Amino acid sequence: MFATGNVWDYWHVFLNGLLLTIELSFIALIVGFVAGLGIGLARTYGPRPVRAACAAFTESFRSIPPLLLFFGAFYGLSYAAGVTMSPFQASVIAMTLEASAFISRWCAPPSAASTAASGTRRRRWAWASGRRCGR
Repeated sequence: MFATGNVWDYWHVFLNGLLLTIELSFIALIVGFVAGLGIGLARTYGPRPVRAACAAFTESFRSIPPLLLFFGAFYGLSYAAGVTMSPFQASVIAMTLEASAFISRWCAPPSAASTAASGTRRRRWAWASGRRCGR
């Protein structure tokens, strides 16, 4: 049986959790956007070693599950670097790394394969609609 009377007694705890989640998301997305924009531009216009490092960062942090980033930021940094941090700080670091990796991919130019595929789609559409399309 579910007793609803007890849950509503703790509405202020839920409200604090909601506000903390909004604050965490806002900070991580703003910092992640700035970092991701810088990484994406460096991946596009930087010299070859910088492009390789930015590509490695982007692809590695896009492939790591977020829960593993949370544990790694909280336990890994405290053990490896000897830094004591709060769970909020560790969450900001983990979510910033995740957001910057995804946002840097948005800023990077499309690969040659996707550009060629979009050209193929345009030619197929032109052929199907009876229009001429130059190569």
